[in-house]
Amino acid sequence: MLLFAAQSAPAQNPAPLASDIIILQAASPDEKSTLPPVPFPHDAHAKALQNQGKDCVSCHQPLVPEDRDHFSPSFKNTATAKGEERKNRFHESCIGCHSAEAKGDRAAGPQAAQCRSCHQDPAAAPRRSAPAFDASLHYRHIRSSTIKAPEVSGDASGPAQANCGACHHPTGSPQGKAPQVDSCRSCHGKGTEKEGAPFGKIAHESCISCHLSTARAQKASGPVSCSGCHDAATWARYAKVSPVPRLAVGQPDMVRMKSPDVPEAGVKPQAAPRSLPGVSFNHSLHENALPSCRSCHHDSLRACSSCHTSTGDAKGKQITIGQAMHAPNSTYSCVGCHEQRKTTLQQCAGCHIPKAVRAKQNCAFCHKTAAKGGPAAQSGTRAPARSAAETAPEVVRIGVLSQEFVPSQFPHGAIIRALEKGIRQAAPSLEATHEGGYTLCQSCHHNSPASAAPPKCANCHPKTLTAPAPDGRPALQFAYHQQCMTCHERMNIKKPANTDCAGCHAKRAPSP
Repeated sequence: MLLFAAQSAPAQNPAPLASDIIILQAASPDEKSTLPPVPFPHDAHAKALQNQGKDCVSCHQPLVPEDRDHFSPSFKNTATAKGEERKNRFHESCIGCHSAEAKGDRAAGPQAAQCRSCHQDPAAAPRRSAPAFDASLHYRHIRSSTIKAPEVSGDASGPAQANCGACHHPTGSPQGKAPQVDSCRSCHGKGTEKEGAPFGKIAHESCISCHLSTARAQKASGPVSCSGCHDAATWARYAKVSPVPRLAVGQPDMVRMKSPDVPEAGVKPQAAPRSLPGVSFNHSLHENALPSCRSCHHDSLRACSSCHTSTGDAKGKQITIGQAMHAPNSTYSCVGCHEQRKTTLQQCAGCHIPKAVRAKQNCAFCHKTAAKGGPAAQSGTRAPARSAAETAPEVVRIGVLSQEFVPSQFPHGAIIRALEKGIRQAAPSLEATHEGGYTLCQSCHHNSPASAAPPKCANCHPKTLTAPAPDGRPALQFAYHQQCMTCHERMNIKKPANTDCAGCHAKRAPSP
């Protein structure tokens, strides 16, 4: 029986990975047990069943009779069982299968009276990562010829022309229109069955079933194993689409985000509220820079203010809109995401490590009036600014080691242009911020007044090879090497290598 043969996923490692370990509780959540849980290597069992021509319904209950591709993710007949009944059902299936394998002179798992062979404390918790269903993989599903959507009518330019309906089922959309597109988590959260089937359950039922049906039809399919989705190294090897065409589902290019009333420090909100201008948010620009919509919309594609209010809830558990946008340590907030990108992007890391360089508290940078900071001002399209390389020297001669080496010809202008290019790639809307006030110059000329002609390094660092200044300032040679080499390491610049002295300093010819 064809089960895995048509997968596009990489071949699975026969040894069970940590991501495929499922912890089977000896009792239901509201019961106690005298035995520890069972760490169950799912992929190893699936491989053994495949080798015998069996499939998933050997262990899982079919959702529809005679349909071997659609089944419950729970082990068969145990989802609602409790107490002794739950234990017996596990033992009948597991021990019964192991005994049958042993009678056939095949490798088998533990049998009756070998309780501790299965019931043991896991050596380590499963290192299961969440599937990174990013924009690239989403686009591959949309353009897949094997995924068909129900027939719907709609605007020719809208999602009705794609296969969105294969996964995004109708959720209150007007009759005759394409399904309302939203995140699955907007309805399927972590709640109970009464609140809507949990996301984990519907994801396994829908995704794995579709992959199995596609594979059975001899077509390229996605993974059906635990490690195929929950192992980060395996997931990273899947083919990527770059650049990803924008998915147009009616989202605006620019959003004018209204600023909520913000109380002054130390003043009660109802006493003296004040309002900041709104923020012109470049939605299209952020779509291109982030891996998926969930980078910001973590549970739903609705506006942030539909869940986050200016005051939160009475119990203090709901994150306010101010916190959602400004929390410095959250990757979901605007400020937090920007702070993280400063130190993780190679184009930015040279200046922003070891400590992220925080801009001065300047609310007006984002909160601009419509006249001065409307959509055009935030769109990243502006008149070309004058490059710092146009006024700075093209080459700087550094001769601190001239006794042993030829003075180094430092490519000052080329480095400035490379930094400007990196800023354009990483943050096109922030070019003006880096150009203003000689900001870019200060990444190297630290502790110097902002100026078009900063003082030379030798004005502060002792002109010695190794001896530091009395106040601890490093010697000039050390300062040069530390500044250049460290920046190259942070930005992953391979040439010249730190051990390649001649890459920067040509060796002097020996004297006659």
